Amino acid sequence: MGQDGSILVGFNVSGLLLAGGYTQNNMFGLKIGYEKLVHFLIEFLINEKSAKVLLIPHVFGSPDNIESDSHACEMMFEGLRSQYQGRIGLVRGRYDYNEIKYVIGQCEFFVGARMHACIGAISQNIPTALIAYSDKFSGVMRAIGLEGLVVDPRRMEEDEIKQMVDRIYNERGMLRGELKKRIPLVKQTIQNAL
Repeated sequence: MGQDGSILVGFNVSGLLLAGGYTQNNMFGLKIGYEKLVHFLIEFLINEKSAKVLLIPHVFGSPDNIESDSHACEMMFEGLRSQYQGRIGLVRGRYDYNEIKYVIGQCEFFVGARMHACIGAISQNIPTALIAYSDKFSGVMRAIGLEGLVVDPRRMEEDEIKQMVDRIYNERGMLRGELKKRIPLVKQTIQNAL
């Protein structure tokens, strides 16, 4: 928690979704444009929840790489920083998985569109809203009993998405406790399967 009592929210922006997928034409069939969705959720978190938002890339690459979260986060930051001065930040540079997982671990809530970024948060008991663009998200989360964290903009309208993120955010204390109980069991199940 910040000195002003604000919650630090990590927000992973997907370069692939921002580009509209490999086709660059809403390949994943989102009902709301991804850029609009990101703006909408950041505005909601900052204005209605008084949170501070840290944009966290998970896939690093140059601006010409369609997969580059670092470029997508940079674009979002540049577009929003004057409006939300002191309330929005950006992770710059290149990091390996463990380093970026450490950064994610500093957050009290996480919103992400990259499955591995979300798993990095959940594995550290951080309440997470997963922005799904494939059924894989629901399948993985259902397998560990956390399908209630999946927000699917392919099937949900803006109001529904807001309500769901709001619920997950408001239940973050209870969810953190649930994750502390559940994650060691999940890790043990994975170890036993190896």
